Amino acid sequence: MTQEQTNSLIEHGARRYIITITVVLCTLLELIDTTVVNVATNTLMGKFRRYTF
Repeated sequence: MTQEQTNSLIEHGARRYIITITVVLCTLLELIDTTVVNVATNTLMGKFRRYTF
């Protein structure tokens, strides 16, 4: 790659911050989603365990 091609791939200004904030928010949402699923799975398993035959 030439120097010109490399510079064209680098984001500058507000767009760079928007991309960074979007990535951080998506990561946090995935973490929250995983936590909710893990808690819900344990809760449901506890409820179904009572009704096994």
